Amino acid sequence: MNILTANKVTFKEIERSFFEIGCEVARMLMGEFLVKLDEELCKNRNKDELRHKGSRKTSMKTLMGEVPLNRVLYKRFRDDGSAEHVFLLDEELGLDTIGLISPNLVEKILEHSCEMSYREVSQAVSDFTNQSISHQGVWNIIQAVGEKQEEAENRLVESFRENKLSGEREVPVMFEEADGLWLSMQGKSRESSSRGRRELKVGVIY
Repeated sequence: MNILTANKVTFKEIERSFFEIGCEVARMLMGEFLVKLDEELCKNRNKDELRHKGSRKTSMKTLMGEVPLNRVLYKRFRDDGSAEHVFLLDEELGLDTIGLISPNLVEKILEHSCEMSYREVSQAVSDFTNQSISHQGVWNIIQAVGEKQEEAENRLVESFRENKLSGEREVPVMFEEADGLWLSMQGKSRESSSRGRRELKVGVIY
């Protein structure tokens, strides 16, 4: 808050200060909301199916910065008698996250990665959100998203082979081409490209 009481400040400094204050308030409110939601899930759970195994402290990277999380871990038994450990909060909110990074932040990183180098993405995230991330962190996120996409495509292919796909029309061969993405080339690949960018076309043969 010292900057707000200084003798002379710029609008840029004032704007950044209030932005950080807003992010701090948002992180606090989100943290309180998630705690109350987790408590409700704990109270209303099927206690015969879900056994309370204590709380686990962590934090989630968001557009506003890191939000502390204190989630309850449960032990659940499957129909075959095997056990698994789950967080009801994650299941309730659909938090299939990459290293506990919010979906909104992941989307922003992916969008910037189509136009910038990983270092530039890292800087852009730090400039326009209240969350910092290294260029290596950006690379890790892109790799993780790619692996998830590959797994989804493999499941689709497997469903096709097992004749589990639904539909009314049959064709001998179908080729689907998705929209191209312009990706910034990294390292030597970037040097070999005249503009430092290359279009990635995704096609799937069924």
